[in-house]
Amino acid sequence: MIQGFGEDEIRFHYYRIKLNEIAEIDVGNKNFTIFSFRSGPGKLIFSGVAFVAIDQFNQTVINDQPFGVNSKTALIGGVLTSSGILLKLIQKKRWKFKKKKHRMQIVDFRDKG
Repeated sequence: MIQGFGEDEIRFHYYRIKLNEIAEIDVGNKNFTIFSFRSGPGKLIFSGVAFVAIDQFNQTVINDQPFGVNSKTALIGGVLTSSGILLKLIQKKRWKFKKKKHRMQIVDFRDKG
């Protein structure tokens, strides 16, 4: 784990590496996308429902208030959930191109060498 950066070095827990000693950094097989159209709608739906559930837990158990949905919480949870459902509905698995249907494929253009 990186502990800090110096002017010409990277400090780890037990050792230091000079920047001029680093020949290359391999970031292959890493996924840097946080939101994708395959997993994104499910994450939005889950986060909308979880947002309302966490707020209700906080309101009833932690703050000892009566059960009731806050209008701002319902609005935020509803927008997240409905956005996820909408994205799930418009997400296509097949696309028309020159009057033929083709399945969507994800192509990796990163250098493997």
